[in-house]
Amino acid sequence: MKPLHELTADYLPILNMIEDAEGDVTEALSAALDAVAEPWEQKVEHRVYVLQRLDGQIGIIKAEVKRLEQRCRGLERHADWLRTDTLTQMLAVGVRRLKTAFFTITVRLSPPSVNVLDEKLVPDCWTHTDTIFNKRDILKHFTDTGEVVPGVEIVTDRESLVIR
Repeated sequence: MKPLHELTADYLPILNMIEDAEGDVTEALSAALDAVAEPWEQKVEHRVYVLQRLDGQIGIIKAEVKRLEQRCRGLERHADWLRTDTLTQMLAVGVRRLKTAFFTITVRLSPPSVNVLDEKLVPDCWTHTDTIFNKRDILKHFTDTGEVVPGVEIVTDRESLVIR
């Protein structure tokens, strides 16, 4: 069977001929339409089967990713606890370096970091501000009032495929 784009290329000229005939469809035109329409519809239907299967696989993969992310967060929390507790126990005993057959464990100072105590006192050259637009509220305002907020555009001409 031909690819869908080739079937569409065959389909469109027949539709144009029907439009040019202004509704006066001859038997030959009807037969040509039937010959092209059925394989085209079958191809679209088969694509929908593939789409549904892919959507199912995507759902399974997303659920597995979520499960693995939760597992990863749990392992990270456990590793952090082990690090912190080991550090606490080594400091409590006063041991800053421990050499074993497989590891050398050392307590050392971490690199310097910054804690901001008062944001207003920090000079502007050291600050960065992100602007976030509440698009959901802008769209709700448009649907409620019909008014377009200055500086935005409402996009209404996008089309999407709906499968039921």
